[in-house]
Amino acid sequence: MEPQPLGGILQRLVDVLGAEEGADLFNGPAIPPPNEQGLAQITVITYGGSAPGGTHNEGLSVLRRSTFQVIGRHEDYDVAYAAAEAAREALIVTDIELRGLYFLRISPRTELADLPLDPQRRVRVAFSVEAVSRLIPAGASLKGRPGQALPGPPAGAEAGNAPQASEHGAGGAALPGPGLSLGAEGPAAPGPAGLAPAEAAPADLQRVADIQLEPVEETQR
Repeated sequence: MEPQPLGGILQRLVDVLGAEEGADLFNGPAIPPPNEQGLAQITVITYGGSAPGGTHNEGLSVLRRSTFQVIGRHEDYDVAYAAAEAAREALIVTDIELRGLYFLRISPRTELADLPLDPQRRVRVAFSVEAVSRLIPAGASLKGRPGQALPGPPAGAEAGNAPQASEHGAGGAALPGPGLSLGAEGPAAPGPAGLAPAEAAPADLQRVADIQLEPVEETQR
């Protein structure tokens, strides 16, 4: 099975927040059981996306554009909010490899929003996030390291599609929230310095349309 963008989102939260899958980090619509240590919990739910994007020499579907709903959950509102806010800060990154995929960017699409209490009367605070990713060719790395060019247009082609630097390009420590399990800061995401012109982010790539954040129906585990 090919790597999935969901795995990259989870890995980013593990790396930056020190979250542990199955303890304070979950995926899917199932409602997680209460954490025995009273920690806040984060759930990531696949939330659709838009049509794939293409590059001028690799076809029309090389880029995946996925969206997810990320939920912070706790009995206390402030703790749930802090967990969601920390996750939102962690998911602002460009030019990074996670679980077999190269992510051009991961970025929030909405502000934090309150959802109805879950069946166990726990507060839920959520936001949606967009990820643009592609498979990494066998034996290659697509991260922008100085002196290592991304696959680019043929010689003489117009160089107008180089990835742009972002003020959020380096992964820093997320905002710690009360009760949120935060481990050691993950490795900083490499910045795009030194990149050669590439087709990884075509200028005419349409952004995913803004989506309306709505509660995702969860199921009891």
